[in-house]
Amino acid sequence: MYKKFIVSVLTLGFLVTGVSSAQADELNIPKNNGTCKNITQNVEANEYVKGCIKIFPNPLLGPIVRIPNTFTYDDDIYQGTLQLVSQERSSFSIVCYYEGTVTKYK
Repeated sequence: MYKKFIVSVLTLGFLVTGVSSAQADELNIPKNNGTCKNITQNVEANEYVKGCIKIFPNPLLGPIVRIPNTFTYDDDIYQGTLQLVSQERSSFSIVCYYEGTVTKYK
């Protein structure tokens, strides 16, 4: 009786953990551009280098959050792909710094 109870609890735990990890992979990227600023700009070539800080949640008991290496920046004025430069993890959040070249809509 005791062994069946332990096996049931462990099985349920593995199922719940697996399901929440799968959902975290799908839902971990917020639909925002973060806080961004222009670093350099070349107006003649229509190229601007932007640096962005994005904050992701880091659930204490939840699944491990996967941080994307790139994200597409689009704020209806500029568009481009930014690359992950650095990240810092704390107990409740992950702060990531992205940088890359974007172009202005014509």
